Amino acid sequence: MGDSVTVLLEDDAGTILKTFVIEKATVATTARRFSLTSGVMEREGIKDHEKGMLLNCCALAATLKDENGVLHYPDDETAVDAIYNEMEYDLFQELVNKYLDVNPIGKGFTAKKKKS
Repeated sequence: MGDSVTVLLEDDAGTILKTFVIEKATVATTARRFSLTSGVMEREGIKDHEKGMLLNCCALAATLKDENGVLHYPDDETAVDAIYNEMEYDLFQELVNKYLDVNPIGKGFTAKKKKS
């Protein structure tokens, strides 16, 4: 898979309302995701399935940019809750699926011992 995927949000007439670019995770985006994730894990009174949704929000917040490479949710204090409370569910699901296309779960590389 490439380094990013673009998702266009269009109205019924085909007019592009918003462009989302999901980038392949880097060290910087992964560090931001970990930082956002720790904030979610420290929350109390949240059911497991809600935490799961919030963790997906963390992944999107760390990598979701516009066509100019600017983060859609740059503020670490509000990013996760903004996605969770404001994004339509169908769009959220589509973006999470595209995130997983670019950043699949599982091993990307394997290391082998060199035989001597």
